[in-house]
Amino acid sequence: MNFSRLFSTLPSSLLSFQSLPIQSFVQSIPPLSIPTSEALLPHYNLVKSIQDNPSDLASQIRKLPRFDPSLIIDDNDQIELATLLHAYLASAYYWHSSTPSQRIPSNISVPFCRLSNHLDRAPMISIVSTNFQNWKLKDESKEFHPDNIDSLFTFSGTDDETFFYHCGTYIEYLGNAIIETIPTFYNGIQTKNEEDVKNSLKIFVDTLKDMKKALSLVFQRVDPNVFYFGFRRYLGSFDGVIYEGVSETPLKLMGSTAAQSPLVRLIDAIFTLNSNDTFLSGIFPYMKKEHRDFIAFVEKSRPKDIRKTVVDLDAVDEWNSVIEEFANFRKTHCKLAYQYIIKPSQGGSTKGTGGSSIESFLNSLIENTRKLMITTYY
Repeated sequence: MNFSRLFSTLPSSLLSFQSLPIQSFVQSIPPLSIPTSEALLPHYNLVKSIQDNPSDLASQIRKLPRFDPSLIIDDNDQIELATLLHAYLASAYYWHSSTPSQRIPSNISVPFCRLSNHLDRAPMISIVSTNFQNWKLKDESKEFHPDNIDSLFTFSGTDDETFFYHCGTYIEYLGNAIIETIPTFYNGIQTKNEEDVKNSLKIFVDTLKDMKKALSLVFQRVDPNVFYFGFRRYLGSFDGVIYEGVSETPLKLMGSTAAQSPLVRLIDAIFTLNSNDTFLSGIFPYMKKEHRDFIAFVEKSRPKDIRKTVVDLDAVDEWNSVIEEFANFRKTHCKLAYQYIIKPSQGGSTKGTGGSSIESFLNSLIENTRKLMITTYY
């Protein structure tokens, strides 16, 4: 779907974004899977072999030729693939031993930072790398579903890792229904159209239920031990890392985390949630620029006095159902955090891959979400 077309139905006061260069959060065709630039083939081949856990991985990474991003600067698909490859290599190098390697060699860090700077994105592995740019359909004649999505690259070579990533990708895909409904919802609020507002809120509820069901699939298909003791560390934050050849200033960078979900941030923007949360505000540099620009547009375009209008239109029950389902979605995420991080940690670190204290953070999100319930009428 094209956001420009969707928002062409909005009142002229909301048409400040005439052109948005994306089609939903999950692109309609699979991302580039094999580099067309021969200069990237050594990097591609090594990332493909990471899952074999070679004992000399760090040495192999240091021996890679330094890639020149100018070779592909006009090819966005190749830029994304090159960025993904360097993200995997940087993470594999940082985490290849029990003690993190605090210095990433310049043959990886220099091109990685140049590529990331071109994309206006932090030079770090994120769900853009693990999810959005890392999938292909097993059978192109079948539906977009975790059972039919394969990863281009993994750290562990396990089906658990692939399913973990693409359960999240599938949730973003399901969120297309919410994206399509925003114009009708905003229009309904502005024009005080009861039917449009109630129907839009019903679509939000149904979509959130589907998202919760999709998230629950992780319990069925991902082994907590494979996640926690296997590939999870490669998704973790960098603390005090130096990118050689770029800067000698140690950096603290957020790892790949569900908090980077553009869909969840979009829902927050629609319902004025968590706009002042320091941690969540810090995730935007790790997202695709097109995604965060769209979220900013939706937030900027949000009509005033939405809650009051909802009350005036007798749509409180529909509104509260949305808030309840959003809280339920976050409760399911909290249960996953317990099952896959807190429980296997056995009293060890319970920080998420984004670096936050995961249990208290998720519980605060649930509490903040429930505060949006309309309990008293204006």
